[in-house]
Amino acid sequence: MKRIDWHDDPRGEDAALVARVVQAVPELSAAYREHLDDNYQQLLPYMFLPDAVRTLQAQMMEGKLNKDACVRLGRVIEDALAQGGSVRNLALLGLTGEIAEAYLSSRMRGQPSLLEFMRDALGGHAKEAIRQELDTPTSRSILKATEQRTGDAKISS
Repeated sequence: MKRIDWHDDPRGEDAALVARVVQAVPELSAAYREHLDDNYQQLLPYMFLPDAVRTLQAQMMEGKLNKDACVRLGRVIEDALAQGGSVRNLALLGLTGEIAEAYLSSRMRGQPSLLEFMRDALGGHAKEAIRQELDTPTSRSILKATEQRTGDAKISS
């Protein structure tokens, strides 16, 4: 079976975003290869990007993720959000949305989150997108419940 690469993927811009993420954060190379293996060598950007965030969250929990990788990912996210169009939508869905979700999940378990680890690496577009993700009724109620349980204050962007 022919390997489909981001350079010849018919989705173009979305696949190019995946390419930029993997090139900027080589720590995700194994997750990228696993994604292709699991999907018959098809790149599915809307599935890979949330997986990439979960991979980085796991690496952070294991102490294997460095701040430099977060800075590089933060730059890619910021560029994608500034670009607009389908790339912005994919970045919102697959990256900032998943970072916000990982933050909520981590808070519920009382564990550190990728957002806390990479907050300083995020630009204004990304911080605003994550703030909006966390400013929903469901997110606010989760944060309120964890604040009451732990006594911690909500992390502001």
